[in-house]
Amino acid sequence: MGQKVMPEFKPNKEGLYIEDFKEYYMEDFKLIKEGHYDVSKISDIVSKFTSEWLEDTSRQDGAIHHWRTFSYHLTWYPLDWVPGEEYSPSFLCKNNELWELINPIIKDLEKTNNGRVGRATLVSLPAMQLVTPHYDKALYTHLIRRFHIPILTNEKTLFSVDNMYANMEIGDSWRVNNKLLHGVYNFGETDRVHLMVDIIPEELIGDKKYEGEPY
Repeated sequence: MGQKVMPEFKPNKEGLYIEDFKEYYMEDFKLIKEGHYDVSKISDIVSKFTSEWLEDTSRQDGAIHHWRTFSYHLTWYPLDWVPGEEYSPSFLCKNNELWELINPIIKDLEKTNNGRVGRATLVSLPAMQLVTPHYDKALYTHLIRRFHIPILTNEKTLFSVDNMYANMEIGDSWRVNNKLLHGVYNFGETDRVHLMVDIIPEELIGDKKYEGEPY
């Protein structure tokens, strides 16, 4: 197993320390194919995106390894979250038809992984571009389970985790160990779009009160 980077973590008011969560950030895997979803209708909608990719550029602006990507945020979650805090996602999707197609996938991932969605984002990597290999550092990114589901892709796109490479097919659900060195390479002539979903383990969530709609 490759090198891991310790997450950045400031103990909360209850005095939690990173050692308390070793079972989450020390998991021993790289990439796992876990299922498949019919994303054909999602693909039809996303393939027509133009200005939607420019509505919020905070993700690519905030991380140098993502600067070649474009994002469309569905739900959002603060990176400074710590275990025990109440569940507080932000709902950002403006396309109701798209959300009605994606929400069942999120619900299924929540059920099968006993958790709640954190960040859910459509991420586009243009043709002949890459996401440079990097480690995720925030505690949030070390405690969630991250899934990638290709919506649009090609045979020349590779996802790498610690020198393991996968050409992920449309609709397949892959659990990704983002604690390890990971990156993406699109050597194809078409853009690659993934649905990226983070699931927060249920046992790490405090007050689960949430009144958001339409989630």
